[in-house]
Amino acid sequence: MFFILQPKNFTMKNVIYLFALLILVSCKTTKNSLQDNTAVYVVLLAGQSNMAGAGNYDELDDAIKNSIEKISNRVSLVSNGKKIEPLSYFKNKQTKKYNFTKRFGPELLLGLTLAEKYPSKKIFIDKTFSRRNRFVWSLES
Repeated sequence: MFFILQPKNFTMKNVIYLFALLILVSCKTTKNSLQDNTAVYVVLLAGQSNMAGAGNYDELDDAIKNSIEKISNRVSLVSNGKKIEPLSYFKNKQTKKYNFTKRFGPELLLGLTLAEKYPSKKIFIDKTFSRRNRFVWSLES
C-alpha cells in the first residue's frame, strides 16, 4: 500500500491530521501485545536532505560501534524504499564536502538508544528523505 502526499494537496492541516492519525493508531496497542516478544516497534523518520545525515561513522567511539554491531540483529532499517538492512552506516562516495566513505544519519543513534531501552524488542526504522518538498512513504504489510 502506498501513501503519497503531493505538494499541490500538501497543507500543514493535512500534516497535522496525518500525524494525529498515526498517534491514535499507535496508541491503540494493548498492554499485552507490547509485552509480547514478537512485537515490532516501527519508527518513521521523514524529512528533507538533513535526514540523509552526514555523520562520519569512522569518527564514532569504538564502544558505540561495538554496541551498534551487537544490536543490528534486531534493529532493521530501510532508507528511501531501498532494501531492508540491519542497522549500520551507508556506503558513501567521497567528495570535497564529505571526505569519508561510511556515512550515517539520525537513525543510527536513535536505533541504538531504542534498542538499549527495549532490549527484548525488534525495531524497524523506515527513513524517508527528499531534496524536494515532497514526502513518499511506502508501507508494506
